[in-house]
This record gives sequence, structure tokens and C-alpha cells, in this order.
Amino acid sequence: MRQITSDIYMLENVGSAPAFLLVSQDGFTLIDTGTPGKTKTLITQLEENNYALSNLRTIVLTHCHADHTGSVAELVKRSGAKLVAHQDEVPYILQNKTLPASSVAKTMILWLFDRIFNTHIDRVDVTVKDGDVIDALGGLQVIHVPGHTPGSIALYQPERRILFSGDIL
Repeated sequence: MRQITSDIYMLENVGSAPAFLLVSQDGFTLIDTGTPGKTKTLITQLEENNYALSNLRTIVLTHCHADHTGSVAELVKRSGAKLVAHQDEVPYILQNKTLPASSVAKTMILWLFDRIFNTHIDRVDVTVKDGDVIDALGGLQVIHVPGHTPGSIALYQPERRILFSGDIL
């Protein structure tokens, strides 16, 4: 786990995309959760840095791809954290729908990918839309950035000029 600022950490080796830990006095928020099979790695990094999983209050998913949602079900189950995602991303996170694709072959690949890397979770506790504010780091603005997926989001902290971009860059 790499410290970025006094209250932001990047969790490494959790897959192709990092997860971010946002620390506050009343618990912490996690942005994304790494790939399937990396739950133990993620929890070990937290515990080695004296962050108890029981203090995880919120998990924010930037989008539904398995390299960002891989550990979400286990982390929610073990911590009781609330899950936050954009309203347009919910059917894909819940695996009620397969992401739109430009061809039948891509649709089948996405469907198969969802089943192989089953990151199924049965609920999203808080849905957000463009302009909403998430209570972390003094307020993270939700910026809807569809394209990568229908409900992709970035999170922006304006006073500190910090952007969590998911896969939009």
C-alpha cells in the first residue's frame, strides 16, 4: 500500500487497476476493489497498515468491470460497508444486464466474462448521478463519464484538486 497523501493510499497488486483507500476519523472509504481473487491481498494490505476491515464504511465503484469490482462481494459481506455506484451502472454491477457491445461476438464475450469472473453482489445501497457528492475527503463530486461503460464515474475533490478517474484516461 502506497501513501499518496496523509489520508489517501493506493492499494497495489490487486489487479490491473489499483484501489484507493480514503481515510477519515470515522472510518474509511474504498474506491474500487481490484480483480477477482485479490480479496486476501487487499485485506492484508489494510491490516498490515493498521486499518481494520470493520472500519470500512463505504465502497465506491467507478464502473462494473471485474478489475474494479472483483472483491466487492466479499468486502461488503465481511465489513458491512455500503456500496455506492452510478444509477446507470447498477444493472451491470448486479449482473441483471450484460454491457452493450458493438457486435454479437462482443456481447457473447462480455456475457461469458461476467459468468467466469462472477463478482455478483445482490444490492447497491446508494445510487448516485452526475453532480452528487459522496461524503469522503471533505466531499467528492460525482462526474458521470459514460463511454467506457454506461455508468462510469470519476470522483473529484475540488478544494484539493484530486481526481479519481477509474478507466476514463
